[in-house]
Amino acid sequence: MMKRVISSFLIKRYDPHFIEAYMKNFKLYRLLYILFSLFCSLSIVLSVHGEASTLYERSLKIFQNNVKQLSGKDFVFVVLGDSRDNAAIYKKSLAMAATFNPLFILHTGDLSNRGSKKELEHFLEIVQTTIPDIPLFVVAGNHEIFKGSKNIFKQIIGPLDYVLDSAKLNIRVIVLDNADYILKPQQLDYLRQQLNNKRSLNFVTIHIPPKTGRWTWHSFKEGSADFMQILSDKKVTLAFCGHIHQFDEDEIKGVKYIISGGAGAPLNRWFFPGKPVYHIIIVKVKNGAVSYDVVKVED
Repeated sequence: MMKRVISSFLIKRYDPHFIEAYMKNFKLYRLLYILFSLFCSLSIVLSVHGEASTLYERSLKIFQNNVKQLSGKDFVFVVLGDSRDNAAIYKKSLAMAATFNPLFILHTGDLSNRGSKKELEHFLEIVQTTIPDIPLFVVAGNHEIFKGSKNIFKQIIGPLDYVLDSAKLNIRVIVLDNADYILKPQQLDYLRQQLNNKRSLNFVTIHIPPKTGRWTWHSFKEGSADFMQILSDKKVTLAFCGHIHQFDEDEIKGVKYIISGGAGAPLNRWFFPGKPVYHIIIVKVKNGAVSYDVVKVED
């Protein structure tokens, strides 16, 4: 009986029709496997790129949702910048920032070396794997506009001039692009307009610091005098810059300016007045008062 069963199986196994049916099934399974693999790869890409939306758009949605869930008006946000060329320090900076449970993180620019699509996508991968649930808003740096790459920045990261606003928290963050070492008249008009819409707490962020007696070079001149006067007239709470790879601060016409450029780029150890240290800035808002701490990131 056993011999008959084995014989029948072997005849069936090597029957041409059986083989043909088996090959068809094999091809079908192989096709399904390929489609499944492509679906998984697409899912990973979408998880990083958010269905082709920009980092700004995704971060704005998270920010707005987080604000709705806040029970009070006290919160923390983090400022850091100039993270290019050192992914390890940048990851440490983001991980350190996350321990403070910030409402958002503000990046003062120079997240890449040449502003290429590949570099910006790598930046997004680091963000997605390190702080997937924390909004990150970016200022365009001079390294993001290398040979006309501003369009790549806008497609992947987001707009160049924009406002982050919350009536509930009475806060406004104004971001301006001065990566060309200039603030144009229309940008200054935009700044005035936004500051006329009153909020108790107003923060202004650019990449390149204004030219002053302290920051005599590696700073911008065209439009800087009007910029500093506007911030003084409107009594801006804090102004943030990057570009110089240090921590530094100065008070200009009653407004505190902070340079945070120590999230990974090679530190400027000479010829600048600040402290050449990898760091992040923790900005705390409590009972309407603003304070900040500098937290060192070990290299």
